[in-house]
Amino acid sequence: MSAREQFESQARKWLAEGMPRGLLLDGYRLIALRCWSFSKGAKSEGVSEELTAFQQASEQAQPENWLDAYFAEREFCVRCGESYRFENVSLCTKCLRTWCYRCAAGCPPAANGNAACSCGGELVG
Repeated sequence: MSAREQFESQARKWLAEGMPRGLLLDGYRLIALRCWSFSKGAKSEGVSEELTAFQQASEQAQPENWLDAYFAEREFCVRCGESYRFENVSLCTKCLRTWCYRCAAGCPPAANGNAACSCGGELVG
């Protein structure tokens, strides 16, 4: 399942069940959606109005400055082990592992143009 299919499926479920707060995304999953929505792959495949609404509702449900708190953290590249600020790594949309720019550049492209993670997800961010 592509990142788009995964995110669109979550948005459809959220809408079908009456938009419950419990189905909204948070943490790394929300960051993955946010980064994917601005990615080359999203521009290639398109983002539905339903997914945009789901993303906006998920972001609005977060505490103030939620994203800044994540950006202040340090993460390690899954491949080389080097440490980077979170804002300087790519995040896999499926396994949520982080990749540094050098290692992500060595990944093959997914069909939509994003880098492909070895798990089948897409690297975004």
